[in-house]
Amino acid sequence: MTELEQYQKTTELLNMQGEKPTDEQVQETISIINDRLAYKPINRHVNAAVKEGYLKAVEILESKEVDFNKVDASGLKTVQGRAIASLACDYLVGLCAKNTLLMVPLKDETWGKHKRELEDKLGIKEVEL
Repeated sequence: MTELEQYQKTTELLNMQGEKPTDEQVQETISIINDRLAYKPINRHVNAAVKEGYLKAVEILESKEVDFNKVDASGLKTVQGRAIASLACDYLVGLCAKNTLLMVPLKDETWGKHKRELEDKLGIKEVEL
């Protein structure tokens, strides 16, 4: 069984996204990332890595580049920024759930409220253990 097949089987068992997103889903994802980029605390120095990753993720999603090796990541200064950009490529081929790409936390005292708003927008329900 290939890695992709293993991932798809796992996502099926966990009820996660495991298929390539439609053009409409990609546009919705870009819109949500742009909303996150408009959220003021992302401009704080401690969130610079998240911001640079999301800026590159938007470029990747708009160009629909699925191979991270073909992405010009030379301008990305942080590991977290490169990781977020890589998630965008994985999302385009179905190897990353949309929620994983969109829910990268910020370092901010209002993150809890912002997180709940994102969860509502994405339809994420709180799980009680």
